[in-house]
Amino acid sequence: MIDTGRLVEWLGPEGARSGLRDSDVPLKELIELAKARRLPLSPKPTRDEVANEIAYNNTNKIDKPIDELMHMSPSDLSEYLEKKKPTISEIISILTRLGIKPGSEDRKHLLRFAAREIAEIGMFQRIAHGSTVGGLRKSS
Repeated sequence: MIDTGRLVEWLGPEGARSGLRDSDVPLKELIELAKARRLPLSPKPTRDEVANEIAYNNTNKIDKPIDELMHMSPSDLSEYLEKKKPTISEIISILTRLGIKPGSEDRKHLLRFAAREIAEIGMFQRIAHGSTVGGLRKSS
């Protein structure tokens, strides 16, 4: 079996991800490796997803605080998440801290689901705190 800890130590997470993604190791074996480490995977994981989960396990790619994420629009947040390529476990961790538990259907499109849910919570918080909308104070 591949010593992914040593691989990440030698190559860094991005190098390990590239190496795993472009290797001759069968996808089935990479999936077994991820499952042995109890890493969350989508129902039909791609090679890139599995390599990303293995290489970036225990690292955080999302570098903005949750409050800042909640102030983003769903499209901006979705774009940010796609650019950062966080692991599934990192996204689920953020959703869990917000009290959101994605169902199996939501996991198929986890980035879009997370962006929509986080942005909606932020919107509700701004409304609850009487934030301005379009420069005008919301009236009760």
